[in-house]
Amino acid sequence: MKPLTEDQIRAVYEWMRNWAELRDSIIPMDFLRAFSYELERKESKERPPLGLKPRNIHDEERKMDILNALIRYSEERKAIPLEWLRELMMYIDIKKEE
Repeated sequence: MKPLTEDQIRAVYEWMRNWAELRDSIIPMDFLRAFSYELERKESKERPPLGLKPRNIHDEERKMDILNALIRYSEERKAIPLEWLRELMMYIDIKKEE
């Protein structure tokens, strides 16, 4: 026997919630609790919306982006913006503190 799908669980749950004759019965209420638990369990497995990258991953990627940009500028013999060097030093200092 295959497990019930989320739609099937939701349909049974709604059917049991709305069936007036079941409201005062002990056994169907146990079924109602079981189905409501199963429904909540399935809904809780839904993934949350995408959040932020962890700071350490962002910082490491940003540091590599700056280093790659420095290499590209050096290869073209262009002046490297001072702001890039300051930012790179900030990421290097953060790494030292950890």
